[in-house]
Amino acid sequence: MLLLLLAGCAGGGSSKPPAVPTPAPMPVQTALSITTKGNLAPGTFGQFYQTTLQATGGTPPYQWSAIQGDPLAAGLTLSTDTGELSGVITGQAQFTAGVMDAKQHTATASVTVPLNSAPVKIITSILPPATLHHLYNVTIQCNQPGNPCFFSLQGSIPPGLHFTEGNSGVLNGVPTTAGSFNFTVTAALASNTDQRTYTLVVSDKQPRNDAISSATALSNGLWSASISPYHDSSSNGPDEDFYALSAPGGSYVSVEIFAERNGSPLDSVLEIVNQNGQRFHTCSDAGSSAAFANPCMNDDILPEFTLDSMLTFKVPGTGSQKFFVHVLDWRGDARPDMLYQMAIFGAD
Repeated sequence: MLLLLLAGCAGGGSSKPPAVPTPAPMPVQTALSITTKGNLAPGTFGQFYQTTLQATGGTPPYQWSAIQGDPLAAGLTLSTDTGELSGVITGQAQFTAGVMDAKQHTATASVTVPLNSAPVKIITSILPPATLHHLYNVTIQCNQPGNPCFFSLQGSIPPGLHFTEGNSGVLNGVPTTAGSFNFTVTAALASNTDQRTYTLVVSDKQPRNDAISSATALSNGLWSASISPYHDSSSNGPDEDFYALSAPGGSYVSVEIFAERNGSPLDSVLEIVNQNGQRFHTCSDAGSSAAFANPCMNDDILPEFTLDSMLTFKVPGTGSQKFFVHVLDWRGDARPDMLYQMAIFGAD
């Protein structure tokens, strides 16, 4: 009897074993690619522009770079972390963007920022004074990329200077006569024209612009300067330059130094301050996100691996605002041979 009972109990062993769950299918890893290709949203020459390049696939996070071409040549910087392309447009932006994911997979795409058309306008409103028997070099700028306007001159420029008629707008040379000279520059493109009359003062000695009170007035264009005045060899210490500019509140102004890239020993530092010398905190550094909450001081354009400097400044307030650009040498050993060029766009 006991054996039969055990046999009956053993009959329960015929139940099925628990089912093994089927593994979920692994997600398919898509290849890394840049989805922003071809023409981006259009921008306007001399005005602030901002967009963000997009990528899909691969393994985030992504790192962005310019593989071929340089957006900085058009006033724009590409954020390595976010793919944000921003800045005041100063030329035609065409370059090859590259992105790399966390596993070092890469992808590239050609991008172009189309430009809106605008009536011709000369945007250089002020010419800095010239010093007798010393080099003077200024590029008068119209509001077209690459300065394609045809420039012509009427009137008398200082003896020793030469104005290049055509597409350059360059006024350069060594003035040989002191005085005040009035002339008019005309810029034309197709059937559109614009004129601006200038007064250029040539003196045997310029006041030092090493303080806000003696800042040199500037506007838009490309300017050549020396960190120490040619005529002042008796300086007791490193020199510095101040420039006075104005622009409407809420607008954007781009300031860029060309020194190392032109062979100068100057390791420039840029600062933007108010009339009391207080530094603004509404700037974007080259290559960073355009949050415009950064201190307005820049040493190096890091993404470009140069000792030159650049700032994009969001002008605070409303109405016309005056501000000052401060240029100095990082090492603090400024000398008269430290020549540089400064490009300004977006100012009055």
